[in-house]
Amino acid sequence: MDARLMIVGAGPSDDDLKEQAKDLGIQDNVIFVGRVPSEEVVNYYHVADAFISASLTETQGLTYIEALACGLCVFARPDRPLDGIIVDGETGYLFEDATTFADKAKRLSKHPSKSMSESVRMR
Repeated sequence: MDARLMIVGAGPSDDDLKEQAKDLGIQDNVIFVGRVPSEEVVNYYHVADAFISASLTETQGLTYIEALACGLCVFARPDRPLDGIIVDGETGYLFEDATTFADKAKRLSKHPSKSMSESVRMR
């Protein structure tokens, strides 16, 4: 599967993530954008095929709602605030671990995320 990962935002793990990408030999397929002004975030949603978050806890799920509003397929870990927002296999995919994520990412490559746009907008 040919894929690229774009990380928008910044945090304390940035250097570790860059080093890990280099160690894995995937640094050419990972783009670290860094912090962007909030008014520019939508531009990154529009060039993406999917939105991925492995966050263990959510309070509002605003980024998920933004991604869905842009018609993106969302990959997320199950969390109560996301109930009814992310419908597995319909508006996105829920995953518990790396193996489940990889399996569902393969589904995305076979069924492009843009096909989920209609389901997202109908909700």
